[in-house]
Amino acid sequence: MASAHHTSIIDALHRLSLYVEQTEWRGYDPFDALNSPVVKALSFNQKWLRVAWTQLFRRSPVNLRPLFLTRKGMNPKGLGLFLSAVIRQFQRTGDQKYKIQADQLINLIESHCIQGYAGPCWGYNFDWQNTKFLFEKGTPTLVNTSVVCDALLDAYEEWGDRRHLETARKACTFVLTDLHRTVTEQGICFSYTPEDASMVYNASILGGRLLARVGRITGNQELISVAAQTVSFLLSRQRDDGSWSYGEWQMQQHIDSYHTGFNLEALADIHRFLPDLKIEDAMMRGLNFYMTHLFKADGFPKFLSDQDYPVDIHNISALIPLVKCARYRNNDLDLKRISSWFIREMQGRGGQFYFRKGRHWINKTPFIRWGQAWAYLSLSIYAQHLKGQEEETQ
Repeated sequence: MASAHHTSIIDALHRLSLYVEQTEWRGYDPFDALNSPVVKALSFNQKWLRVAWTQLFRRSPVNLRPLFLTRKGMNPKGLGLFLSAVIRQFQRTGDQKYKIQADQLINLIESHCIQGYAGPCWGYNFDWQNTKFLFEKGTPTLVNTSVVCDALLDAYEEWGDRRHLETARKACTFVLTDLHRTVTEQGICFSYTPEDASMVYNASILGGRLLARVGRITGNQELISVAAQTVSFLLSRQRDDGSWSYGEWQMQQHIDSYHTGFNLEALADIHRFLPDLKIEDAMMRGLNFYMTHLFKADGFPKFLSDQDYPVDIHNISALIPLVKCARYRNNDLDLKRISSWFIREMQGRGGQFYFRKGRHWINKTPFIRWGQAWAYLSLSIYAQHLKGQEEETQ
């Protein structure tokens, strides 16, 4: 018999699943301001106006997108997260509707594949301007490609369709050929896109995870070797207290919850694929910092290591590394507290999860990729974990 907590997770997951099915995988994104034809016109092709509009849309407690004629869209990264989630739903329940949804998502993912590079790759469905770069819609990113291919490999391992493995294998060629790589004495760091040479730690190690997973399945030693070098680089950037900043640049020295979690998740996966790597000590130090400095005792997820608010729904993704890192540390109590906090504080009556919660306000915009996709995958992985635990005790 399922525990009360397990039942509450299944209920939250069921309500979210119904909400997501109604969206047909479409929605808004925190960074999609430039999808508005009004905003495009009012930006006058000026970088700082594009930055201002993007930040206004992201930070506004009221959703401005309908007013500015922004259409809901499908985000390839979101599609990948949803695919991994419905595969876990199928594994946990055996319900064939999740197999049907998986097939639909795979078709959508394939239709969003970007052409013109050395291998299949994926990007965002909006132009994105930051203080340094304008990434136009359809610019492939390492993060998007890694997330999508991880989901396709989940599908390959569940149903044995080798075309998904072949897509992921070819995507590794994109990583090795089209992305810039910074080579140091400690290892390799891949760029975020083919158009920049930035050193964003979680992006590079997610690329390493893709190489490691495909290398492990196919026996390709080059992929395994390069993946190991991305691990070496990331570990060389781990601070003495176990933390990582977001990236190499001065403006990237903040330490936030979800990117720290992505590092830990990717390292845990790579260690599963390449068990000979000696990373246990780094994982323990990273996990200890994660839970000591980025979460409070009641499960409250801090925005930054030195800043509590705003709470961001992206932080629900902490459930994923905590499940995957169970071999290094017993995270059961942390999982229970964090999941309960998010369901209590940030899930709406319709099953959707809100974007951000401040000290005295809440932004209830239900972003599809940033919020619903991460929540769906996080709760699906956690529900599967709880089921496994209860089956072991029976």
